[in-house]
Amino acid sequence: MVINVGLMYEEYDAGIMSEQFFGDSDYQDTDTETGIPSARIGLNYRINDNHAARLIVSRASRLPSDYEDFFGGNYYADRYDTEIPYQPFNHSSEIEKVDSIEIGYLGHFMNRKLSVDANLFYNDFETLSFEFDDILPERYAKLHSYSHAGLDLEFRYTGERNFVNLAYSYVDVLENDLLRLDLEGRMSAPEHTLSLLYSHQFGHGWKASASLFHVSDMRWTTDSASGGDVTWADLKLVKDFKTTKGEVHLALTAQNIFDEIGVTLRADRRNPAVHSDGERRFLATLRYSF
Repeated sequence: MVINVGLMYEEYDAGIMSEQFFGDSDYQDTDTETGIPSARIGLNYRINDNHAARLIVSRASRLPSDYEDFFGGNYYADRYDTEIPYQPFNHSSEIEKVDSIEIGYLGHFMNRKLSVDANLFYNDFETLSFEFDDILPERYAKLHSYSHAGLDLEFRYTGERNFVNLAYSYVDVLENDLLRLDLEGRMSAPEHTLSLLYSHQFGHGWKASASLFHVSDMRWTTDSASGGDVTWADLKLVKDFKTTKGEVHLALTAQNIFDEIGVTLRADRRNPAVHSDGERRFLATLRYSF
């Protein structure tokens, strides 16, 4: 049994920060000093040489950034072709907190050629902040109660010439106390994420790999619309060889080989409602070490 314990304590004084930014003394006579503890404990139990279990419980806190807490003024919104008043939260914003529980398992099979890593997790947030481009004049909004749970799975096989890695993640939103942001809260993380990588070494310095990715519908931070489900595949060919004075690494990569739409996973910032089309790309890398 291995036990890991961590503790961190921070002090935050909004009054001092306000005076430094604006020469504002309105908050000097109020209680704006805040103590912020964060803690983590992890238990790792080795069942035998091939199997282990773990339990992690933690509480983490995030101070408001100076930008969130004190910035004010106007910013130019391309979407509306006008200047929009920027409204920060307020001085001495509430602090984000998250309580987390993780239960994990790591197993080795087939003479340790195959490993399986499984992780169940639960996160309970307080005053979780979201940033938007399309909710005006509010730049930020809060969910005072927000929680989600999920599963992470990873299978990895390492042979003499072959390597396979399969990873899957599932996230389910359990609670969301602000109906106006219900969609955005659920869309802030994809429900399903999948990745598959296979590589093979041919010998004489040649290696080839293929990868497949899938991300279910989500909305990235500061984008106002979801990106839709995205699936794409990449190919890579590598040749390594030695010279009399060094080593040469040559790699050719084809990204998004099926030219799928939306592989950038980002909305068009000039018009967040319109998503960029997929784009097949070819890359070449040459590295010489001596």
